[in-house]
Amino acid sequence: MGGIFSGRWGNHRRKTRTDECRSFAVAALVGDTPPTAGHVARFEWRSGDGKTVLASVTFAFLAPHRVVLCYRWGAEEKQVTLPFDLVPRPTPNGGTRYLAVCPLVVNDRPCRRRVAQFFLPPGSPYFGCRHCHRLTYRSRQGHDPRVTRLLKSGKLPEMAAQLEGQSVQTLGLILFALTEEQRRFDRALRKFDPKPKPRRRKTP
Repeated sequence: MGGIFSGRWGNHRRKTRTDECRSFAVAALVGDTPPTAGHVARFEWRSGDGKTVLASVTFAFLAPHRVVLCYRWGAEEKQVTLPFDLVPRPTPNGGTRYLAVCPLVVNDRPCRRRVAQFFLPPGSPYFGCRHCHRLTYRSRQGHDPRVTRLLKSGKLPEMAAQLEGQSVQTLGLILFALTEEQRRFDRALRKFDPKPKPRRRKTP
């Protein structure tokens, strides 16, 4: 136990990625200054051609720092109302950045994290932060610590030369390791052989 192949390769429940969720950024909603009480805004998700509205949410500002998010969810279009607070934060250039306080409760404990973006994963009725929904990024999901251990062990060339008789899980691990090794090689090559700077055209 504890070797390169310890654990269950390819036999685990995959986390939902952030790019698989509907999301909105607090900055796009608020801007530099939060609207006054009574202001109503609308955010839409459209199809790739921009012609069809796939979903929408409405934001009603009860006060400059208090917002209610309203939308319909599910096949029955259940009405969901989700209030949350805004918190101002100074920026290095002297401006103000607003974060949202996550309103979700997980295991009977309010989250209260201050976040810059809310997500709605498939199957969940409530927008919330990445931590509450246990979301991951695409780049993180592509990484497995066993790949790193295999690369460090120096056994990859030998294993790649003897694929016959290997299990599907081991073959998948070898493939991921070879892909990662090629990616690292390409990245190192770009550092030593950068693209030449484009020549400026002389004006006549």
